[in-house]
Amino acid sequence: MKYNIRINEVKSDESQIQGFASVTFGDSIVVRNIAIIKKHDSDDMFVSMPSYRTNDVTEKGEPIYRDVCNPITKTFYEELTKNILDAYKNRQSIGKNGLDIGEPDAPLAFTVKVTPLAHEDSSLRGLGRIYLEDNFVISNVKMIEGKNGMFISMPDYRTDKYKDGKPVYREIAFPITKEFRETLYGEFEKAYQEEKTKSVSPEPAKNPTSKAKAKDKEPEKAQVR
Repeated sequence: MKYNIRINEVKSDESQIQGFASVTFGDSIVVRNIAIIKKHDSDDMFVSMPSYRTNDVTEKGEPIYRDVCNPITKTFYEELTKNILDAYKNRQSIGKNGLDIGEPDAPLAFTVKVTPLAHEDSSLRGLGRIYLEDNFVISNVKMIEGKNGMFISMPDYRTDKYKDGKPVYREIAFPITKEFRETLYGEFEKAYQEEKTKSVSPEPAKNPTSKAKAKDKEPEKAQVR
Protein backbone atom coordinates (compact mmCIF):
# COMPACT_ATOMS: atom_id res chain seq x y z
CA MET A 1 0.00 0.00 0.00
CA LYS A 2 1.26 3.43 -0.93
CA TYR A 3 1.58 5.99 1.88
CA ASN A 4 3.62 8.98 2.98
CA ILE A 5 4.84 9.73 6.51
CA ARG A 6 5.53 13.26 7.78
CA ILE A 7 6.92 14.13 11.19
CA ASN A 8 6.17 17.07 13.47
CA GLU A 9 8.77 17.14 16.25
CA VAL A 10 7.78 18.11 19.81
CA LYS A 11 10.58 19.97 21.57
CA SER A 12 9.84 19.61 25.27
CA ASP A 13 11.91 18.21 28.12
CA GLU A 14 8.80 17.68 30.26
CA SER A 15 6.88 15.42 27.88
CA GLN A 16 7.52 11.84 26.84
CA ILE A 17 5.96 12.63 23.48
CA GLN A 18 8.79 13.28 21.04
CA GLY A 19 6.70 14.01 17.99
CA PHE A 20 3.57 13.33 15.94
CA ALA A 21 3.31 11.55 12.61
CA SER A 22 0.81 12.21 9.84
CA VAL A 23 0.27 9.36 7.38
CA THR A 24 -1.29 10.07 3.98
CA PHE A 25 -2.66 6.95 2.29
CA GLY A 26 -2.64 6.91 -1.49
CA ASP A 27 -2.75 10.71 -1.88
CA SER A 28 -6.38 10.42 -0.79
CA ILE A 29 -6.85 10.43 2.99
CA VAL A 30 -4.63 11.51 5.88
CA VAL A 31 -4.44 10.28 9.48
CA ARG A 32 -2.91 12.67 12.03
CA ASN A 33 -1.98 12.65 15.71
CA ILE A 34 0.00 9.40 15.66
CA ALA A 35 2.22 9.91 18.71
CA ILE A 36 5.89 8.96 18.96
CA ILE A 37 6.60 8.37 22.65
CA LYS A 38 9.81 7.81 24.59
CA LYS A 39 9.72 4.97 27.09
CA HIS A 40 10.39 5.49 30.81
CA ASP A 41 14.08 5.25 31.78
CA SER A 42 15.07 4.36 28.22
CA ASP A 43 15.96 5.93 24.89
CA ASP A 44 13.68 3.48 23.10
CA MET A 45 10.49 4.82 21.54
CA PHE A 46 7.14 3.40 20.49
CA VAL A 47 4.19 4.49 18.36
CA SER A 48 0.74 5.20 19.79
CA MET A 49 -2.25 5.42 17.47
CA PRO A 50 -4.93 8.12 17.95
CA SER A 51 -7.39 7.05 20.65
CA TYR A 52 -10.31 8.28 22.72
CA ARG A 53 -11.31 7.81 26.33
CA THR A 54 -14.37 5.59 26.84
CA ASN A 55 -16.79 5.59 29.76
CA ASP A 56 -15.46 2.18 30.85
CA VAL A 57 -12.79 1.59 33.47
CA THR A 58 -10.53 -1.30 34.44
CA GLU A 59 -10.82 -3.30 37.66
CA LYS A 60 -8.42 -0.79 39.20
CA GLY A 61 -10.64 2.11 38.20
CA GLU A 62 -8.32 3.30 35.42
CA PRO A 63 -9.91 4.74 32.23
CA ILE A 64 -10.03 2.56 29.13
CA TYR A 65 -8.94 4.03 25.80
CA ARG A 66 -9.79 2.71 22.34
CA ASP A 67 -8.01 3.39 19.06
CA VAL A 68 -9.72 5.66 16.56
CA CYS A 69 -7.40 4.55 13.75
CA ASN A 70 -5.13 1.52 13.74
CA PRO A 71 -3.50 -1.18 11.59
CA ILE A 72 -5.62 -4.32 11.23
CA THR A 73 -2.95 -6.96 10.72
CA LYS A 74 0.18 -7.66 12.72
CA THR A 75 2.29 -7.52 9.57
CA PHE A 76 1.12 -4.04 8.62
CA TYR A 77 1.34 -2.85 12.23
CA GLU A 78 5.01 -3.85 12.36
CA GLU A 79 5.67 -2.30 8.93
CA LEU A 80 3.93 0.99 9.66
CA THR A 81 5.36 1.54 13.16
CA LYS A 82 8.88 0.72 11.97
CA ASN A 83 8.59 3.20 9.10
CA ILE A 84 7.20 5.90 11.43
CA LEU A 85 10.12 5.46 13.83
CA ASP A 86 12.57 5.47 10.90
CA ALA A 87 10.98 8.68 9.61
CA TYR A 88 11.37 10.26 13.04
CA LYS A 89 15.04 9.28 13.32
CA ASN A 90 15.72 10.62 9.82
CA ARG A 91 13.39 13.64 10.06
CA GLN A 92 16.16 16.11 9.28
CA SER A 93 17.14 14.42 6.03
CA ILE A 94 13.63 13.65 4.71
CA GLY A 95 12.40 17.20 5.50
CA LYS A 96 8.88 18.42 4.83
CA ASN A 97 8.33 16.02 1.92
CA GLY A 98 8.27 13.08 4.30
CA LEU A 99 9.03 9.41 3.72
CA ASP A 100 7.34 7.69 0.76
CA ILE A 101 6.45 4.02 1.00
CA GLY A 102 5.03 1.74 -1.72
CA GLU A 103 4.46 2.04 -5.45
CA PRO A 104 4.20 5.68 -6.65
CA ASP A 105 1.06 5.26 -8.79
CA ALA A 106 -0.72 2.58 -6.77
CA PRO A 107 -4.45 3.45 -6.39
CA LEU A 108 -6.02 3.24 -2.92
CA ALA A 109 -8.64 0.53 -2.49
CA PHE A 110 -11.11 0.92 0.35
CA THR A 111 -14.44 -0.31 1.70
CA VAL A 112 -16.85 1.13 4.27
CA LYS A 113 -19.22 -0.36 6.83
CA VAL A 114 -22.08 1.42 8.59
CA THR A 115 -24.17 0.59 11.65
CA PRO A 116 -27.47 2.53 11.54
CA LEU A 117 -28.66 4.03 14.84
CA ALA A 118 -32.14 5.11 15.87
CA HIS A 119 -32.18 7.58 18.77
CA GLU A 120 -35.15 9.92 18.88
CA ASP A 121 -33.30 12.48 20.99
CA SER A 122 -30.20 12.53 18.81
CA SER A 123 -29.31 13.61 15.28
CA LEU A 124 -26.76 10.76 15.03
CA ARG A 125 -28.01 8.29 12.43
CA GLY A 126 -25.10 5.92 12.04
CA LEU A 127 -21.50 5.00 12.89
CA GLY A 128 -19.08 3.95 10.17
CA ARG A 129 -15.63 2.56 9.51
CA ILE A 130 -13.24 2.91 6.59
CA TYR A 131 -11.06 -0.07 5.71
CA LEU A 132 -7.98 0.81 3.65
CA GLU A 133 -6.96 -2.27 1.66
CA ASP A 134 -7.76 -4.52 4.64
CA ASN A 135 -4.62 -3.17 6.34
CA PHE A 136 -5.78 -0.07 8.21
CA VAL A 137 -9.11 0.97 9.71
CA ILE A 138 -10.53 4.40 10.56
CA SER A 139 -13.39 4.24 13.07
CA ASN A 140 -15.82 6.72 14.66
CA VAL A 141 -17.09 8.13 11.37
CA LYS A 142 -20.48 9.66 12.19
CA MET A 143 -23.50 10.06 9.95
CA ILE A 144 -25.53 13.01 11.23
CA GLU A 145 -28.94 14.32 10.22
CA GLY A 146 -28.64 18.09 9.75
CA LYS A 147 -30.97 20.85 8.63
CA ASN A 148 -29.96 20.31 5.01
CA GLY A 149 -29.92 16.51 5.11
CA MET A 150 -27.40 13.85 6.07
CA PHE A 151 -23.71 14.70 6.36
CA ILE A 152 -20.53 12.84 7.30
CA SER A 153 -18.44 13.82 10.32
CA MET A 154 -14.91 12.39 10.39
CA PRO A 155 -13.31 11.45 13.74
CA ASP A 156 -11.96 14.45 15.64
CA TYR A 157 -10.71 15.58 19.05
CA ARG A 158 -11.26 18.60 21.26
CA THR A 159 -8.35 21.06 21.43
CA ASP A 160 -7.50 23.53 24.19
CA LYS A 161 -8.55 26.44 21.97
CA TYR A 162 -11.87 28.29 21.90
CA LYS A 163 -13.61 30.32 19.22
CA ASP A 164 -16.62 32.53 19.97
CA GLY A 165 -16.79 30.89 23.39
CA LYS A 166 -16.99 27.36 21.94
CA PRO A 167 -14.28 24.66 22.03
CA VAL A 168 -12.39 24.06 18.78
CA TYR A 169 -12.29 20.52 17.38
CA ARG A 170 -9.70 19.17 14.95
CA GLU A 171 -10.15 16.21 12.65
CA ILE A 172 -7.93 13.18 13.18
CA ALA A 173 -8.56 11.72 9.72
CA PHE A 174 -10.06 13.28 6.61
CA PRO A 175 -10.03 13.11 2.78
CA ILE A 176 -7.53 15.50 1.18
CA THR A 177 -9.04 15.71 -2.31
CA LYS A 178 -12.51 16.72 -3.44
CA GLU A 179 -12.78 13.67 -5.70
CA PHE A 180 -11.98 11.17 -2.95
CA ARG A 181 -14.25 12.96 -0.46
CA GLU A 182 -17.20 12.74 -2.84
CA THR A 183 -16.49 9.08 -3.59
CA LEU A 184 -16.03 8.22 0.10
CA TYR A 185 -19.17 10.03 1.27
CA GLY A 186 -21.15 8.46 -1.56
CA GLU A 187 -20.09 4.99 -0.40
CA PHE A 188 -21.17 5.81 3.15
CA GLU A 189 -24.61 6.95 2.05
CA LYS A 190 -25.01 3.82 -0.09
CA ALA A 191 -23.92 1.51 2.76
CA TYR A 192 -26.24 3.31 5.19
CA GLN A 193 -29.29 2.85 2.97
CA GLU A 194 -28.42 -0.81 2.34
CA GLU A 195 -28.13 -1.54 6.07
CA LYS A 196 -31.39 0.26 6.80
CA THR A 197 -33.13 -1.82 4.14
CA LYS A 198 -31.80 -5.02 5.72
CA SER A 199 -33.15 -4.04 9.14
CA VAL A 200 -36.68 -3.70 7.75
CA SER A 201 -37.73 -7.25 6.79
CA PRO A 202 -41.28 -7.60 5.40
CA GLU A 203 -43.61 -10.20 6.94
CA PRO A 204 -44.30 -13.23 4.73
CA ALA A 205 -47.66 -13.22 2.93
CA LYS A 206 -50.32 -15.37 4.59
CA ASN A 207 -51.89 -18.18 2.58
CA PRO A 208 -55.33 -19.29 3.85
CA THR A 209 -54.90 -22.76 2.31
CA SER A 210 -51.46 -23.36 3.81
CA LYS A 211 -52.86 -25.21 6.85
CA ALA A 212 -54.90 -27.56 4.71
CA LYS A 213 -51.95 -28.32 2.44
CA ALA A 214 -49.67 -28.89 5.40
CA LYS A 215 -51.69 -31.95 6.40
CA ASP A 216 -51.02 -33.59 3.05
CA LYS A 217 -47.22 -33.40 3.20
CA GLU A 218 -44.38 -33.67 5.67
CA PRO A 219 -42.87 -30.39 6.95
CA GLU A 220 -39.63 -29.27 5.33
CA LYS A 221 -36.47 -29.35 7.42
CA ALA A 222 -34.90 -26.04 8.36
CA GLN A 223 -31.48 -25.40 6.82
CA VAL A 224 -28.72 -24.26 9.13
CA ARG A 225 -26.29 -21.92 7.42
